Amino acid sequence: PSPADPTDWLLPDPTSEPPHAPWLQLLFVQDNRAELEACGCPGSPTGGMARRATFVRSLRQLLPQAVLVEGPNSLSRAILGVEEIRGEDRARARLLVELLAQARPDAFFPGQADLAVMPPEELARRADFPIVVSNLVRPVPGIEDHWLLEVEGRRVLLLGLLRPALNEATRSALPLRPGPAAAAALRARVEAADGPVDAVVAFTDAGLRDARRWLEEGLDVDVLVVPPAPGDDREAFW
Repeated sequence: PSPADPTDWLLPDPTSEPPHAPWLQLLFVQDNRAELEACGCPGSPTGGMARRATFVRSLRQLLPQAVLVEGPNSLSRAILGVEEIRGEDRARARLLVELLAQARPDAFFPGQADLAVMPPEELARRADFPIVVSNLVRPVPGIEDHWLLEVEGRRVLLLGLLRPALNEATRSALPLRPGPAAAAALRARVEAADGPVDAVVAFTDAGLRDARRWLEEGLDVDVLVVPPAPGDDREAFW
């Protein structure tokens, strides 16, 4: 592949004329994998909460209308579902929730790994920002099943779809509705109450196999954002 161009990562001069932007400026961060410092991984560097905070401050000055959300796989390294979660992992997750709150995300769409290291009830209690999970069978107080964003007279429905659990214990403790059924039901409910939506964006921790299966089953979203798979830099299905 061609070498990365450092200028691609530079923000425009904040004193210059603001760049032309579409009506929806949706910025997301995901797949942090519980890293506090930049991990130095050559293939997929993650972490660096101090750098992120500096970048977010600059970004908000440059694009004050932008919506910043946190995606899956932020609080835990146990993204495969087979790792042992220890007390230090839970302590790190609590610290990360505090650090995320300082960046003032507009919403957090957790994944299975996030809820494994911090149960949904605790996450809802600790987080100082909205938590969105759209396909829970049993509602959890403090966790929303959707987020409706209104921008310049347009309405965007944002969903968070958890991937199917890998083990029976997790499936029993946190039963889920299938992603396509949950998305269809929420869209129908929102449109019946408030009228049509202009776009549906769903965040998920599902792998490419589950994401493709959902799409084949008729998942009705305009954008499905998934964490990158190893060796694959694609992050969204359009």
